Amino acid sequence: MKHFKLILLSALFVACCFTSCTNNEPVVDEQNINDSASITTSLAALRTQFNSQGNVIPTENPTGNIVFDFCFDFVYPLHLSYNNSTTVTVNNLDELIDVSINTTNNLYISGIEFPFNVEVYNEDQDAIIITTIANETQFATLIETCDFNTSSSCECYEIYDPVCVDITAPNGQTFVMTYPNACYAECDGFTEADFIENCQGDYNNPGGSNCFTFNFPLSIITDNGDTITVNSQAELDTILYNSYYFDFVYSFDVTLADGTLLSIGNQEAYIELLDSCNTNTDCELDLPSLEGLLTSCDLYEIVIFNQNGTLVDVNQVMYNANGNLIVNGEIAVTDLGTWSLDNSSNNLTLHMSGLLNFTLLNGNWDFLDCSTGNLIFSNGDYTINLACQDCICTGEAIPVCVEVDTGSGIEIITFVNECEAECAGYTQNDFVECENNTTNCSEQELNAILNECVWYVNTSLYQNVAPEFFIFNPDGSWSVGNPESNDTVTLGTWGTIQNPSKNQLAVSFGTDVEPYASIAALDWTVVVCSEEYVTLASNNQVIQLERDCN
Repeated sequence: MKHFKLILLSALFVACCFTSCTNNEPVVDEQNINDSASITTSLAALRTQFNSQGNVIPTENPTGNIVFDFCFDFVYPLHLSYNNSTTVTVNNLDELIDVSINTTNNLYISGIEFPFNVEVYNEDQDAIIITTIANETQFATLIETCDFNTSSSCECYEIYDPVCVDITAPNGQTFVMTYPNACYAECDGFTEADFIENCQGDYNNPGGSNCFTFNFPLSIITDNGDTITVNSQAELDTILYNSYYFDFVYSFDVTLADGTLLSIGNQEAYIELLDSCNTNTDCELDLPSLEGLLTSCDLYEIVIFNQNGTLVDVNQVMYNANGNLIVNGEIAVTDLGTWSLDNSSNNLTLHMSGLLNFTLLNGNWDFLDCSTGNLIFSNGDYTINLACQDCICTGEAIPVCVEVDTGSGIEIITFVNECEAECAGYTQNDFVECENNTTNCSEQELNAILNECVWYVNTSLYQNVAPEFFIFNPDGSWSVGNPESNDTVTLGTWGTIQNPSKNQLAVSFGTDVEPYASIAALDWTVVVCSEEYVTLASNNQVIQLERDCN
């Protein structure tokens, strides 16, 4: 029977590399355990791969194999010691997970017995091999090559277009490693020359599939021959985390997304199910539906990939109902164009044109998929992934404040409204009284404040997702700047007006430059005035300014 390779999208394989003990585990007597900063570093990395219940976090890693997603796998048992000199033997991944997630600042693993063995991938042999770590120097070298402190630069699209590579396990068994697409494989160092032709659908989604759910309990046979009964998807993901391949014990039932109960009697039936899921996305949109999706989202993140699935660029785009297109990309770069849809070729096509800075987006893009919740298009050479940004606040200006410990003292941060604060991760329990408002800020004080330094801007009028700052020059001119290059462009004029009868301050702007002309078209009242933050409101529109003197 052919083995199924688990592609768990989580870093649990990291955990395989470490084992732990429980309160019932025996204390190790007179082991040759040495202090090791490397074991502490390794277990710290391991902790990030599991939740507090000890289950794999599905979104952490793209392949789900400990050797490829983490770096290496320990060969058990391991003899470890805590920082209080207690020594323990850990025999498997479950025990190591317990040790890892229960580590505290006061009690943690600080030593390991040398020598010990690890499993690592050997590129020349296309195999996972066992190597011996004889001392702390060798362990530190291994950790250095793992580069735990560097975040992955890979960002891949979510279209399932699987590629596979043959890998030899330490026991000599060849198994198929399946990647969702070429991008994920290339992130692990494989090239097109490594891909095999016959890529079967031996794929298991950590966290479950959008197409079907397993009806638990079911049983599996791991790569070491153990038959295990599994009671949930989380348990399945975690058990399979340190298996190179596995077999289902047939038969078992699944429930399809439409509620249909389906019995899977053998491996061929399971492969047929996976193939059906991957070719039928159940994402059917007509032209009005797609147009509604594009215009109903305040802001899309648009990610561009080449044919190999390699990330090319990330921008932000707004599809206005009047056919106007606004793209924000590099800092302080905003481009205007037009867009439209048609289905004249029996396929939905998105047309974008008129973009001067983002010319790669101009042209015809055929609709491919929306099963992941994102909108996927392709022009044959590139693929774009449109993800609606969930936290876009356009409500009225009702400022709320929170206290933040900056490390050098407590600072009060002002947000335009509750939505902005909640998008930043705060709740109503964090809100405090705003100390500063327009009543204690005169026109002269406001002018002096705005003339100092530069002001990062956030407004509800347009999606300035790329950072930019405003400069309020003493001569009455108004400029916008790029914080990376410090290049500035003069937009027009600005001024302040005091209304003593209403105890209000107003700020006016003048420019014909888009999208800033939308600011100049409105009358702005100062609703928050402090040396660090100024908030302007016009009906339900807001401008939030934050000072930066660096």
